[in-house]
Amino acid sequence: MSAKPIQHSRPPIAALANKVSQLPTKTLNRVATHKAPATLQSRPDEAYYLATLRQTIEAHKRYPRMARHLGIQGRATVAFVLHRDGRITGVQVRTSSGDTGLDAAAFAAVADVERFRPFPEGSTRQTWPISVEIIFSLK
Repeated sequence: MSAKPIQHSRPPIAALANKVSQLPTKTLNRVATHKAPATLQSRPDEAYYLATLRQTIEAHKRYPRMARHLGIQGRATVAFVLHRDGRITGVQVRTSSGDTGLDAAAFAAVADVERFRPFPEGSTRQTWPISVEIIFSLK
């Protein structure tokens, strides 16, 4: 009796590709309101890569204790450059949430990733400017 290999599934690529923003530097969590650019519709591996990057950043997000206690909520946009080998450089808060604690936590969520996986096979990019909106909500 031969054992079948285990196959790991991931979310449907087409669904992820349609969630990638059309903005020049990808705003990754506003994806539901934007249609993916044609280049990403034909490159679903990049869409999956971006979705995975977003999940990784979310896993590093920590709501500041004092902001939570005071009921402070907000959105900060963090920009950075992703390199072919997965290094993240040039992290900066592009749009403030209006609260320095939330801004610092948004910055840290990206900076703490430090290195992500290398670009998908077949990607011709050397660097990729990315912008991520980090949402702090108590709802």
